[in-house]
Amino acid sequence: MTNQCSWLSAPSFPRAISLPDFLPITVEPGTANEEIIWLIGWTLGSTTGLVMRNAEISDFGAGAITHTSVAWQHGPTNLDFHIARSAATLSKMAFR
Repeated sequence: MTNQCSWLSAPSFPRAISLPDFLPITVEPGTANEEIIWLIGWTLGSTTGLVMRNAEISDFGAGAITHTSVAWQHGPTNLDFHIARSAATLSKMAFR
């Protein structure tokens, strides 16, 4: 699912973004509302961008919900380290 996102001021990403490149962004990191989105379209100086919602599984969050004026961060996610599930989730799984 893709959506447009917006910022109050243009983020200082170093260059324009377009597929196949993307920037992973964690919205409301470490909260029950955490969502990992991928910024897949953005031009330098723009205050809007095209994102893929719920692009990665989050350890904390509820998925694609409405976020308004919230904290966000760009950086590595579990997927960058080839981690599909948290250790807490794995310890609850049964293997046969």
